Amino acid sequence: MKNVESLEEILDHLQDRVFKATYAGNDCYVKLSTGLQRNQFHRLQSIIYDITRIPLFAPTLIPKGENVIIHETEKLFELQQLGIHVPKVYSYSEHYLIIEDCGPDLPKLIRSEPEQTQYYLEMAIRELAKLHRKGQCHGGAQIRNFTLKDGQIYLIDFEEDIKPEFFEGIFLRDIILFLTSIIGCGIFNFSLSGLIIAYEQESRIQIRERLLHLAKWGRCLEVFTKKPFSRWCGKDLIAINYIFEQIRLLYISPSTWTLHLN
Repeated sequence: MKNVESLEEILDHLQDRVFKATYAGNDCYVKLSTGLQRNQFHRLQSIIYDITRIPLFAPTLIPKGENVIIHETEKLFELQQLGIHVPKVYSYSEHYLIIEDCGPDLPKLIRSEPEQTQYYLEMAIRELAKLHRKGQCHGGAQIRNFTLKDGQIYLIDFEEDIKPEFFEGIFLRDIILFLTSIIGCGIFNFSLSGLIIAYEQESRIQIRERLLHLAKWGRCLEVFTKKPFSRWCGKDLIAINYIFEQIRLLYISPSTWTLHLN
């Protein structure tokens, strides 16, 4: 692992956007500024929002002209002040950000300890709930952006620009991203109802009816996971459709909030 103490040593890694290193004796990650990371999802998201004006699809890409590294650094400082567990910032400039190594991410943890799957996922969704309770959203709440260090879940990678007026839509998107990313990682041995209940207990926000409403609306996605469209259907869409289907099953029998995915 490389030791970085100067800008020259950091710039030696220009071919890597993120790399692991040591800084002042601390294990850390270094993120380099590479400009906006606009992908097909961002473009589709913007088109859907322009047509529907549904906050769930509100664009969250950092505006052109704003430095991505400075944006994330300021966000980390803000969240630390709110008591949210995020990495410490060791050093930063407009070119780079050096942050604390907060341990392995959830997919790696679950692969190494599959018997602890539900425990780790509930810890993570409770931390997401704490973020939402403070009136904040993540924007990229996939389980790869949750880590564990010293028994505490940390949230990482705050590269989205969340406007306060879009909170009602984006916090639901955070939850859907969290749930679908579990399926996307090939993890099925967990209790969906257990995660929803854990979130509601921690956030003090009732989300069941909102999720059920989204799941019923999401029936229109089913056609894209069947032939002939399935050959072009990405795994994210398949995962979303799968989670919506499971939520609808819970809606059919609301008393079965102990359903486990098989």
